[in-house]
Amino acid sequence: MSTSILGKMKRILGKEEDLSRYVRRILAEKRLSFRDVQRASGGGITQGYVGAIVNGRYVNPSVEKLKALAEGLGENEETVFRVARGLAPGSEESAAATGGGLQPLALVDLMHRIVSDPELTNLVQELAELPPHARQVLLKVVRSLAESRANEHPTKHRRG
Repeated sequence: MSTSILGKMKRILGKEEDLSRYVRRILAEKRLSFRDVQRASGGGITQGYVGAIVNGRYVNPSVEKLKALAEGLGENEETVFRVARGLAPGSEESAAATGGGLQPLALVDLMHRIVSDPELTNLVQELAELPPHARQVLLKVVRSLAESRANEHPTKHRRG
């Protein structure tokens, strides 16, 4: 594995999806408004609070607010909690349990990012040429880098 691939992967990992971006993406994918989330949560979270999360004003919501947010978004609580902890939305276990893969709009977004960025396009081409075992090893390295990066940058301590 060349160091250029690792360097590219580190730069890609810098574009992690925080809670704000995650909520914004789910809202767009499901075509939900802040008010829709409030209604679906049974009033457990207000539309103003959802807006504050999306705008990055509330970066460390309480457990109750995260549960209400998950309910309002129609998302799995564990997924929302993982994102709030600075981890990737899915895990190997949850992907295996649900059949894996990305949601259609997330896949389209990812494909757009790949074809719009020559460096990403080259990286994906290089990865596709690797044998399956080498890809599995590289995936473990990338996940390890992502977890160590998340541990280096603890979430802000503001509570909402």
